[in-house]
Amino acid sequence: MSAEIKLKYNWRRLPNDPETLFHGDDGDRRMGRVQKAVTGEYWLWFMNFQHGINDPKVAVTLNGGAETGRQAAAACERCYEAVLDATWPGMTPALRDRLLAHEKEMKDRKEQWAREDAMRRRQSLRVVS
Repeated sequence: MSAEIKLKYNWRRLPNDPETLFHGDDGDRRMGRVQKAVTGEYWLWFMNFQHGINDPKVAVTLNGGAETGRQAAAACERCYEAVLDATWPGMTPALRDRLLAHEKEMKDRKEQWAREDAMRRRQSLRVVS
């Protein structure tokens, strides 16, 4: 990705990903993905913080294309911030709050699963001992 555009969030390539696929993170939240198109000379961006948006008129606007990877990442960041600000077309404060609540519920659920797995492992060690 070229350096002329300043990006706000952490964009990186995961270890087993191709050199044309980048993930954007806002802290522990995966907020976007950018990848080079399979055909053509452009990059695609996908704003990932959209779970629970069921209106296709809104959902289809949460991705797009750009000439460079950095431009695509910048477009994804603008979309993400507009979703959080509830200024993206079709986004309302109520819908944004539903997204945030769903995210919290999923994190809580994963933490609960991790606690249950740890408890099962401890119990299985007691049985073996």
